[in-house]
Amino acid sequence: MGLTIWARRCSAGGWGSGQLDRGRRPAAGGATGWTRSGAAPACERDAVEVGVGQGNAHESSPTPDFTHVLSVVSSASISFITDCRPGLAIPTEEVHRVIAGEEGAPPTAAVPPGTLMRVVERAGHGLRVTRMAVPLRDTEEEDLLDRLEPCLDFIDEGRKVGNVLVHCFAGVSRSASIIVAYLMRSEQKSLEDALEALKEISESACPNDGFLYQLKLFEEMGFRVDTSSPLYKRFRLKLLVEDGALEGKLSCIHYGARLGYFNWAGIQCNCGSWVTPAFQIVKSKVDISTI
Repeated sequence: MGLTIWARRCSAGGWGSGQLDRGRRPAAGGATGWTRSGAAPACERDAVEVGVGQGNAHESSPTPDFTHVLSVVSSASISFITDCRPGLAIPTEEVHRVIAGEEGAPPTAAVPPGTLMRVVERAGHGLRVTRMAVPLRDTEEEDLLDRLEPCLDFIDEGRKVGNVLVHCFAGVSRSASIIVAYLMRSEQKSLEDALEALKEISESACPNDGFLYQLKLFEEMGFRVDTSSPLYKRFRLKLLVEDGALEGKLSCIHYGARLGYFNWAGIQCNCGSWVTPAFQIVKSKVDISTI
């Protein structure tokens, strides 16, 4: 059976938008799941409770408690949630954090060393909720692609043991982008079909244009972030130009070792002529093939 989505309007007084879960097993044997979309964490807003799962779904189905929380907001701190409601305290215990360039972090040349990629912690009463926070701004220039797959993997892992709540600030762009990507990967849906499915249960879902562009690349790369794909490389090049990075080092995408130097404004050759754009590669750092 395919993935089924259903919804009902509710009042948001809790965490916020985007809950997915493993769910109950109805008599037919299908797994049922839920998602909540459209609310800021711990702030008074209207929200939409959304069901995502297999088998028959009913609007009267109760919304389960969540065991995992994925926060895609500007700050990784839990204070982003508690600041919405003075006097609210949420106990936390950090499990681990991933910082680009540090030991144990996945090698990537796409993210500057020292960048906080994500934090995993236990939170809530009895520290029974596993929360992963991924710093992400809601701007068209923000790099969603390099943070996408850890988010989707976290949802997959959470659904094996319980329910996953995905939230941003308003449930419009960031959390919507994550849920759309999850539907795309898990159901092999096109961007258009996945977004349409989400809009059926949350009309306010509207990823910004930059996120839509990256989700389209995600689809064209086969529902994964393929760093060897020319599509991904053009995306990285586009970010460099937009960030004003006219010059910098060329690094190995697997190990981060420096391979050379680039300058979009050009470099003057020993003969006196200019090469624009210019790329210098250290021959001893690369394999050269005559094929």
